Amino acid sequence: MFNFDLKLFYAINALAGRNPIVDGIGIFFARDLIIFQAFVVFLILLWMTSRGRLERARKLLILLI
Repeated sequence: MFNFDLKLFYAINALAGRNPIVDGIGIFFARDLIIFQAFVVFLILLWMTSRGRLERARKLLILLI
């Protein structure tokens, strides 16, 4: 498994600066996706801290919409 990870790392880094599409994807995952992930974690924590079953169901419905 470690060998595969290392090969993948070298393959991705070999394309850095050469292909603007790969650079854009890398920048998105490094910078922009972290904000989305933090928002999703916040919503999940908000849902999990609900007290009653009905309140949890309402918040789950809001999360899904």
